[in-house]
Amino acid sequence: MLDDLLLKLYVMELAEYSLDDVFGKTKEDFKREVDGLSDYAKAELISSHGKLVDESFEEGGRWSNYRIRVFRFYHQGDFIYVRVTEEVPATEIQEGGDFMEPEIEQVYPHKIETTVYKTTKPGDDN
Repeated sequence: MLDDLLLKLYVMELAEYSLDDVFGKTKEDFKREVDGLSDYAKAELISSHGKLVDESFEEGGRWSNYRIRVFRFYHQGDFIYVRVTEEVPATEIQEGGDFMEPEIEQVYPHKIETTVYKTTKPGDDN
C-alpha cells in the first residue's frame, strides 16, 4: 500500500508543478520513476503532502540525533500512517554532514495505557 501511495503522491506532484511530464506516460512508466527516487525524495513527497500526526526526537550520539515523524494519509478508502525516521545534525556545525538516508515505513496506530506513580492520590491532582 505504501508503494501505491508514493505513486499517487508522485503523479499528483508532477501534475501540479510539471504538467508536461504527465502526458503520454503509462502507470508502469511512473512506477519506474518512483522506484528510481532516492529515499530523500520519497521522504520529501511524504512530508510535503501528509498530515503530521506525531513527531519525536531521539538522541543518536555526539554528532547526530533522529527525528521521527508520522504522517497520516487518506488512501484507497482508509487512513494509512507512514513513519519517516531521519538522522539530523546535533548542532549547526554538523549540517551538511554525511547522514544515513531516511527510513520510510508504514505503521499502525496502537493505543497504549500507561501507569504513572505520583505522590498524590487519584483525584487530588489540583
